[in-house]
Amino acid sequence: MSNSLDQIDIVLTVLNGEETVVYGVDIIDHCIIDDDDIVCGVARVPVVREESVEALAYCLEGCVEVTHQDLTEYVRRIRVLERFLAEYERQ
Repeated sequence: MSNSLDQIDIVLTVLNGEETVVYGVDIIDHCIIDDDDIVCGVARVPVVREESVEALAYCLEGCVEVTHQDLTEYVRRIRVLERFLAEYERQ
């Protein structure tokens, strides 16, 4: 589906070994329904908190397309959120 090497079609978060699709569900549905084999750009983002899964899904919710640069920025923000929440819990 990618028309560029920089474009990401599916984003998965990985929390405790479990993958959750946070972007690109429609592409997966298309492949299942139509029994298509397509080449997609897939990114797996390891996270340490359930809140991070939800936050990344929210960030990507309205995106028409996602690039590596976009995802790198979102992941940077997620890391800040994770550090903040960990510090907050220690207080």
